[in-house]
Amino acid sequence: MFEGRLTTRRGSVTFRQPFLLRGSERPHPAGTFDVDSDSEAITGASCVAHRHVATFIYLRDGGSTRMVSVDPGDLHTALEHDRQTSDSVMASRSE
Repeated sequence: MFEGRLTTRRGSVTFRQPFLLRGSERPHPAGTFDVDSDSEAITGASCVAHRHVATFIYLRDGGSTRMVSVDPGDLHTALEHDRQTSDSVMASRSE
């Protein structure tokens, strides 16, 4: 088996409320953040597979931006919590 080149996919996520990621000391402000997902191509005899290597989110802090490693599951959980919280806030405003 040959382990090949690293591929990075760039995307973005939007939080409508301040959010907290596992390992963070304090909440991050709401906003849209770039996310990189790195995978490595693994070439076998008859196919190519991709293995997830790392996920990074770019967090703004004042005038600077930090690239922070994040577990994809933790990011998904934070986004789902944000969606549920935002939906609850919007529903209570419309009552």
